[in-house]
Amino acid sequence: MYHNDKNFPFTSYFCAKKLITQTEPDEFILWGLVMQKEWDEKLESLSTHSIPPIIFSADEESDFLPRKFSPLMPPPVRPQQPLPFSASEALYEIYPTSVEEIYDHVQEKLKSNSLIEPEIARRFLENLFRGGFTDIDPALQTGGISSLNLEAKLILYESVAQECYNPEDPDNLNNLKYLSALNAEMGLGEDFYLREAQKSTTFCSVENLRRLSQENPNLLSNLAKLFNNDPIRSEIKETIYQEMVDIFCDFFHMPRKEIYFQHEENKRSLGGYVHDHNCIFLNTNSDEFQKNSIGTLETLFHEARHGMQHDLADAYRTGKIQPNHPDYAAARIFYVNIKTIGGYINANANYAAYDDQPSERDARVVGQAVVTALQQNVGILNQCPKPSVCNVRTPEFAFSV
Repeated sequence: MYHNDKNFPFTSYFCAKKLITQTEPDEFILWGLVMQKEWDEKLESLSTHSIPPIIFSADEESDFLPRKFSPLMPPPVRPQQPLPFSASEALYEIYPTSVEEIYDHVQEKLKSNSLIEPEIARRFLENLFRGGFTDIDPALQTGGISSLNLEAKLILYESVAQECYNPEDPDNLNNLKYLSALNAEMGLGEDFYLREAQKSTTFCSVENLRRLSQENPNLLSNLAKLFNNDPIRSEIKETIYQEMVDIFCDFFHMPRKEIYFQHEENKRSLGGYVHDHNCIFLNTNSDEFQKNSIGTLETLFHEARHGMQHDLADAYRTGKIQPNHPDYAAARIFYVNIKTIGGYINANANYAAYDDQPSERDARVVGQAVVTALQQNVGILNQCPKPSVCNVRTPEFAFSV
């Protein structure tokens, strides 16, 4: 259970969060070091028997005593011989060990709206997945993640996301499993995404488009050409795309986002938003850019919406958006998803999980909604440019979430 070689590769589980020093500065004790191989062998041997998940913990009178334990939780180990290490002082924090302790610890954190240690948050969720709370909290175990309120889910998500998931690392913390489960049960529903989409379409109302067309007489005719996929010179098309993004940003009081049109060999790559440089790039080599102007507009507003998500998340982080603010829920959700170190799921890790996370789902719905409303209202104005004879109707949101 313990290794006293300072050159031993520390690729094991830890029961302690930090190193603990003794009174001598060159000595330290590492608590809870359990060799990976030995731990995996114990789990494998236990999985072949029809018994509740248990693990063994060291005891003064017996080397191994059975004890109920979290399925992925290493046993607590008492300090033995110190290892040589140069340190003057350090604090320590022992993780909760039993299923009961994990449950109580997490419930206390959730009640106080406090973050949870990433490893404990993962173990709490793991127990929830495996039926570990059946005896402790039957209602929670039966309801699962969906029985938690939204704030509790966001706290768990943010807690897990304090450490970054790295699919290239064979010893990764497997955050993807837990973040995907939380996203799947976040419970935001269509109402949340429709509400955000409707806010985003206000810039392309009939009234605003009429005003904009007075400033730019070619706006409506150019948009109509895009929607009809009429032949347009590339430079004119690019100018229209930049103008529409400028209008979107100006209406929502966002900094202007420069569009970079670049040729990429990968024709499946459509574009992206780079927050650090506040810009959008479009792949001019994609089939969408070359043949589908409506799809390109959806991509542009999708990426512009990512910029709005970052602004909302920053406003939450700095305290500008408080719980009584109408955008609080969106700002809180986007902060957890895109601003924590390990909260955003990359497409190359798992595309389905990437596509289902709130920031991507929201941007996808907004892109579709804006183009649907824009296309409809441009059609209304081109057919009936004079407001005195127009029967203007509310845009329909013909898209799915």
